[in-house]
Amino acid sequence: MENVYWIGGAKGGVGKTMVGMGLIDFLRNEGREPVLVETDKKNPDLGRAHADELVVETADLGDQDGWVELLDLCAKTSAPVVINSAVGVDETQGIDALEQSLESSGKKLVVLWVINRQRDSIELLREFMRSIKSPGTEIHVIRNLYFGAAHKFELFNGSETKKEIEGRGGKVVDLPEIADRIANELYCKRVSVAACLDGAETGTRFVLGRWRNAVHQMFREAGLSGPVSKEDSRER
Repeated sequence: MENVYWIGGAKGGVGKTMVGMGLIDFLRNEGREPVLVETDKKNPDLGRAHADELVVETADLGDQDGWVELLDLCAKTSAPVVINSAVGVDETQGIDALEQSLESSGKKLVVLWVINRQRDSIELLREFMRSIKSPGTEIHVIRNLYFGAAHKFELFNGSETKKEIEGRGGKVVDLPEIADRIANELYCKRVSVAACLDGAETGTRFVLGRWRNAVHQMFREAGLSGPVSKEDSRER
């Protein structure tokens, strides 16, 4: 059974959209065509970028009915589900129900929590972790290197939160920095990584391709990979 991937961070500007773009591209590269659930009503950038390529569903997690719709979707689909969580939504209010629903379906929740170097990133992660009830739920932390090298995340690197994440089997991995010009092209054109590569000029294709390879390796380090695809083998 395929897993359900929750991209969280509880605040704007940490890089959830870039992680979502990378994750979708990684899964598709392995032949695991995902369903995307976009929960951000104000800035549904991830949904817009993939609207012509994937099944994209929406869910309002500020409302109980939205959680019910999400549980039903995750239970009935056999594809991997990528959930892009919205800023300002209480991510903790329905997570325990999602965990229980997935367990009953033989699936697992995999949380990818994106952080910057600020203290509230750690505090929001701690709050989210308190809502996790199932020992089978995976929580991986992604340090966004746009905000500095990994060693500069001092508050997180020396925290009890990091020890707890690793103690329960989670990974701490690093999202490589992406050039502003490339990020802007992805956002402005509202296209997927694959679509951007297809139509890119040589420089963009080289830089984005290198970032893509590094992101795929990041997800493999987090243990999210099935068998390595032939295409990924050629990329490396």
